[in-house]
Formats: sequence, structure tokens, C-alpha cells
Amino acid sequence: MANDDAERGGFVPATDVDASQAATTTTSNHAERGGLVSATTEPEGAVAAAPVGHRPLNAERGGFVPATPSSSRHYILRVLRVYERAESSELMWRVEGDTVRFSAFCSDTFEWGTADAENIEEADLELLERTLDDLQAADHYGDVYISELFSARKRGMRPMNRFMQIISEPAVHALFEQAGPERPSTFLAP
Repeated sequence: MANDDAERGGFVPATDVDASQAATTTTSNHAERGGLVSATTEPEGAVAAAPVGHRPLNAERGGFVPATPSSSRHYILRVLRVYERAESSELMWRVEGDTVRFSAFCSDTFEWGTADAENIEEADLELLERTLDDLQAADHYGDVYISELFSARKRGMRPMNRFMQIISEPAVHALFEQAGPERPSTFLAP
């Protein structure tokens, strides 16, 4: 368990939580900073409370959906090696018991003002590794887009037009164009 320490901008260990509590509290960075939404879950799985001002992320809008957790050492090491090679910090994870879930951070890639992440399942490992190889072949600094291109490829969706405009390297831009059809501009995805 962790608490969002707004003053320091990160996580600190929870020290005042009694281990015998029946509810589990999941907390992450505030949605406006690109994090996930906090909620308290009762043992039956019902959401007991949500913080004021937060909207639960909706899977139908492409929001965060819990990944299938894995305890496979092979899976964990392959994901970490990709992000180490890319020198990227856009990897999110959640540890529950002896299982780990990884997600690629892709907020403000497909829509403005959204906290978004794409799950990295064991079945996605080849796609994740191939994405990094393609980015590194396209440009020396292309690997900074590992999370965004992986997410675009997995969703079969090109990022919003505004995001596409910031990619200056033509070979990297072409990789994103191949991820999916051009999208019309909307209020949330100009």
C-alpha cells in the first residue's frame, strides 16, 4: 500500500495502516499528474469510496484496465530489460501478493487530459521488444517513444494528431502512422 504525498510528488510507504484492516486501499499519483485513480476496495470487490474530483477511468474510453498479473520471472525480466534498454521511466507496475502487473504509460497520447496506460501482458512481450528494436533502428533517440508506440500498436490506433505533430524524425513518425488509420480531430483529441 502507498499514499500519495502531494508535497513530494510521489509515493511514500504507509506507516499508519493496520494490517488487519478488511479493506484494501490502492493509491497512486493524482490523475492530473498522469497517475491512476485511487479507490478503496472492500473484500467482495465493491468500490467503497472514490476521492472527490476523480472520475473513474472507463475501459470503453481506453482507460486503465487491470492487467492479468504474472509471477513469471521470465516476463518480469523481459519487460524490465526493454525499459532499461530504452532508458525510459514510463513503465508503471502494481504488485499484489506474489504477482506483478506492468503497464506502459501513455497519458495524453490518444486524448488530452486523460490518465492512460496500456497493459503489458505476457503475450505482448514480442510486440514490446519489436517496438523497441524498430524505434532504435529508426532514430538514435527514438526509444523515448517506447510506451506510446507500443500502446498504439497494441490498440491498432494512431495517436491524436497533436501528438503526431511533435514527432520530428520522419522514420519514427512513419512507425506511428503504420499503427493505425489517421484519426479525425475531436475536442479531446485535436
